[in-house]
Amino acid sequence: MIVFLFAIFGLFLGRGWYFVNTNVTKLSTSDSVFSILFIEAQKVDGDKWSIIGKDRKTNEKLVITYKIKSEKEKIYLENKSFIGQICSLEGTLQEPSTARNENSFDYKTYLKNKSIHWILSMEKFPSEQCKKADFRLYLHVKKLREVGIKWIEKRFTSESMAIAEALIFGERDYMDNDLQTAYQRLGIVHLLAISGSHIVVLVGIIYFLLIRFGVTKDRSSLILILLLPFYAILTGMSPSVIRAVLTSMLVLAKTNLNIFPRLPTVDILSVVFIFYVLIQPSVIYDVGFLLSFTVCYFLLLSSSILRTNSSLSFKTYIFTTFISEYSVLPILLYFFYEIPTLSLLANLLYIPFYSVIVLPYLLILYFLSFFFTDLFPILSYPLDVLLTLSDWLVVKTSKLPFSTLIVGRPSLLQLSLYIISLPFFFYFYENSPRKIRRYLFAIPLLLLIFQYVGNSYDPKGEVSFIDVGQGDSILIDLPYNKGTYLIDTGGTVNFNEENWRIRNNPYEVGEKVVVPYLKSKGIKSIDKLILTHGDMDHIGGSIAVIEQMNVKELVLPNNKIEPSQEEEEILLLAKKKKIPIRYINGGEYWKVDSSSFYVLSPLQKVYKNKNDGAIVLYAKIAGLSWLFTGDLEEEGEKDIMKTFPFLKNIDVLKVGHHGSKTSSSKGFIEQINPKLAVISVGKNNRYNHPNEEVINTLEERGIKILRTDINGGISYYFSKKGCTFSLAITIKD
Repeated sequence: MIVFLFAIFGLFLGRGWYFVNTNVTKLSTSDSVFSILFIEAQKVDGDKWSIIGKDRKTNEKLVITYKIKSEKEKIYLENKSFIGQICSLEGTLQEPSTARNENSFDYKTYLKNKSIHWILSMEKFPSEQCKKADFRLYLHVKKLREVGIKWIEKRFTSESMAIAEALIFGERDYMDNDLQTAYQRLGIVHLLAISGSHIVVLVGIIYFLLIRFGVTKDRSSLILILLLPFYAILTGMSPSVIRAVLTSMLVLAKTNLNIFPRLPTVDILSVVFIFYVLIQPSVIYDVGFLLSFTVCYFLLLSSSILRTNSSLSFKTYIFTTFISEYSVLPILLYFFYEIPTLSLLANLLYIPFYSVIVLPYLLILYFLSFFFTDLFPILSYPLDVLLTLSDWLVVKTSKLPFSTLIVGRPSLLQLSLYIISLPFFFYFYENSPRKIRRYLFAIPLLLLIFQYVGNSYDPKGEVSFIDVGQGDSILIDLPYNKGTYLIDTGGTVNFNEENWRIRNNPYEVGEKVVVPYLKSKGIKSIDKLILTHGDMDHIGGSIAVIEQMNVKELVLPNNKIEPSQEEEEILLLAKKKKIPIRYINGGEYWKVDSSSFYVLSPLQKVYKNKNDGAIVLYAKIAGLSWLFTGDLEEEGEKDIMKTFPFLKNIDVLKVGHHGSKTSSSKGFIEQINPKLAVISVGKNNRYNHPNEEVINTLEERGIKILRTDINGGISYYFSKKGCTFSLAITIKD
């Protein structure tokens, strides 16, 4: 057995080494002409077209993108199938983006784990340079999947279309993003994915029909074993589907075909796990894979406990839900930073609703849609009503302030304690008297309290310039939860676009960058949300922050400038949530322990523009002097120098207006004489910020420059033990 274990260890060591050393690209940015075999269905979102294809020369997979030029072209692309087509393409290879802030999503690593190293961006779509590839069974099945999804989009109603795509074909890309977020906040997002319960329902239906038609049990099992791999391809080959399909195949072989008759179910799952990881080693980094196998593993291990409570069905159901949630707790906290507090109740209500009503109803509807097209709206109406009410309840409940508990990403120690506690809990639960068992349920609660208190009263503070692209967002988090201030929230500048160009789930920096960053730090409340002025690249993310964070005070400049439409929306939301709104002037200040904050602008005067009338903040934090200038321009800089002539020898300057030539005049830089200049600016931005003249002005005085477009997020961490700057992206000299 020892020799066998070492042999298995050597096998996986070799497989891992081989994957790492062969998962490299043979292409380079100099390549521009490609022959591509399309292997996945296209995705059309607004004016963006994307697909995954394989370069026939190197056999490398590529993400291929194209910006649609007209509405007519969009209609043409939507109605065309590309799976199995070979096209000659011209374009530019671009590296996927890396993580630009601490704890943020790393798209480059995500694609690399799928053996994808490049994004091919096309300027022109070569519709006439394509031909059909030779027949390949797996591509033909994928094409059937694409046809099935389009059939749902054509026949199903708007109320049931998205959920039908998710539960029948595993396609969630076109489901409303807010609805998915609501399901996630309630801890029931797994119901929108195809899982083991779906496979059980489908296998049960087909098995029953085969038996009714006179097929023997052995042949029925064999037919199902042969059909299940095709079903996995039809439903998108997600880790949960692959796990459920392979497990079902082995269970059918064991029970009805007498293959591996003595193999325990937990060992069947282990065999599937080993086979899966051996074939695709990088899948261990997939969140869906981790969640799916972990839940199943602990449910199987606790089957003896569940059997002892089989007579108490409700208690068994509660305990099963508890096991499911506790087992994946470290995974959820590491990747999503929060836990749904209403998950137990939501699952209690929605699992039977989806398993007993929604899924069977959808499968029957899909079958009937081929035969009763005229009657379909009538047949679908009861389900539409139920889904409308269900979605309304989910969205409303998810917006309750206590629907989630933000605890942040656990430290290495905290993560280890969560993992170690799982076998500890189950061992003592099985071997302890009934009276003691109830106290064991306090283990995950105590661990959550330990992490919650540790993050909330951390002795370490930080000043972080969050990389929000072309915009500003600065977090000041003082030690021991003495003060949390957010200066601006970044924002995506939206231009007036034709309706066909608007995307289903447009990128919003507040929701995608700022809020996840705050949650990863365990930040639940913001003492002051300081919006320096009304430009979209400074306030656009505020809606998401106010909706998902506990904002205690909204601070705005008292510059008597007419508020923009975006500012009006923020003020309306703040009033709705009863957040105090404060307008401040130069001369005001506040102090927290050894940290002090002084407002330098706006002054008591009439401003010509919002930039000069913005909030400028001077702070003393961790023994350093900081000057946060917003979008302050040259005229505003003159006002600051005249009013505060003693403002000199600043340690850290947040360079005004993203390094624009209208800011950072030589006179201003000479007077404040900063040691370090931080420029918050978007990578490859359309304004060509920062201006070369500004960079020269800073470099001539020997001022160290850090830039978010080059360095990503820039953080300064401090405590009584010391202090340090940390960069999300380190540039090698």
